[in-house]
Amino acid sequence: MPRELLSTLLFLWVGAISSLAQTPVGPPSPPPQTPSQAIETGQKLFEQRRYLEAERLFQESLGMLAPDDPRRPGTLRMVGAAMRLQGRFADAAAPLNERLKLEPDSESAIEDLAVAYMGSGEPAKALALYEQLVALKQKQLEERQGPTKRGVDEMPLIPALQKLARAQEFALQPKVALVTLNRIMTIRSKSQGSDHIDLAPEFLNLGRLYLALKNDEMAAASFQFALEILEKTYGLEDSRLLPAIDRLAQSWRNLKRADDAEMLYRRALALREATYGGLHPDIAQTLDALGKMLFDQKRYSEAEPLYRRSLGIWALGLGPRHVLLALSLDNLAVTVAALGKFDEADQLYKQALAIRDFDDVGSLRNLAVIAQARAKPKEVETYLRRALSTIDASPEKSDALTPVLKDLAEALRKQNKNVEAAKLDQRRQELKKVTPAEQK
Repeated sequence: MPRELLSTLLFLWVGAISSLAQTPVGPPSPPPQTPSQAIETGQKLFEQRRYLEAERLFQESLGMLAPDDPRRPGTLRMVGAAMRLQGRFADAAAPLNERLKLEPDSESAIEDLAVAYMGSGEPAKALALYEQLVALKQKQLEERQGPTKRGVDEMPLIPALQKLARAQEFALQPKVALVTLNRIMTIRSKSQGSDHIDLAPEFLNLGRLYLALKNDEMAAASFQFALEILEKTYGLEDSRLLPAIDRLAQSWRNLKRADDAEMLYRRALALREATYGGLHPDIAQTLDALGKMLFDQKRYSEAEPLYRRSLGIWALGLGPRHVLLALSLDNLAVTVAALGKFDEADQLYKQALAIRDFDDVGSLRNLAVIAQARAKPKEVETYLRRALSTIDASPEKSDALTPVLKDLAEALRKQNKNVEAAKLDQRRQELKKVTPAEQK
């Protein structure tokens, strides 16, 4: 090769290497953004639900904003919102707290921080903020109306009071929430009248709180008031009555007012059939509730067709392997067993057990009972042995251990397996000497 050509090639090769060394690897770095550009880009990412990327840009803009920049509170709010939407409620509290310090009289700043505290499992801090929100709204009312007119129209307080009541309930303070809710209802009654439609959901909430306090009488009265308001507003055959009907039926059932409860369950069933047709899951739930009440009254022949219909709805809607279908099979099985249809009960319990994909102790005991009624002692023994093995394999001892030991011992004695039965009796006697805490 001529020396001149070789020199030219070496020069070009060295120049190419030098050029490659100066070329950056990977995509070029984005140009520095101004705070406004970072905020604008972050908002676009936030709208696209790219919350982590948006958060980084908002944080970047905060680093460029002066402490007194008017854009700072809004950016802090967006940082907190992006964190909350990622499920990071505890992290969101820090920027939202900083924002509240900058805007102490901002209702949204108070609410946003309260939501973060609720999500992070700090209801006491959230309660203090909601109380602060109510006080702020009260102050604003007094400034507009004057102190002498306090209480003339407190309707603007209701949204804040509702949030406070929910927080109190979440913090397991139902008695305190009851006071707040009664205040809401007093305000509504004074401003809107005692039968205004907006009072219906408040009465439903009031009833729920009374149920939590084990006061069935007051719960029933609250649900009754809600139903009467809804009936007056919408008539007697509107589906919007259903929440009140369902809750009142349950309350009357708790109070042993079986006839009244049955009437409401049948009314709810007719309303749902008229509204949804015949195969809606809400209809199945109503059939189950009515069937359970009739079963408890030993009206087995009336409960049976309800459970059969419910089972058909669940089977069509849930498919053949859903846990709710297993529960529905159990309901029908115990009902037909009570009617002496033991062969069918046996098949239904077996279907339910197969759906669960594990040895459920309750199902096995039910199958043992049915096998006993069908005079099949070997099957009784098999099911009870499986139940005992399941209990023994569990890390926590079941309350069913003692009755399973007793039933299995009796089943073995009927087959003259007295030695093994005696061992089970001895084990059961030893359990009686152990405290429940020691058993665990």
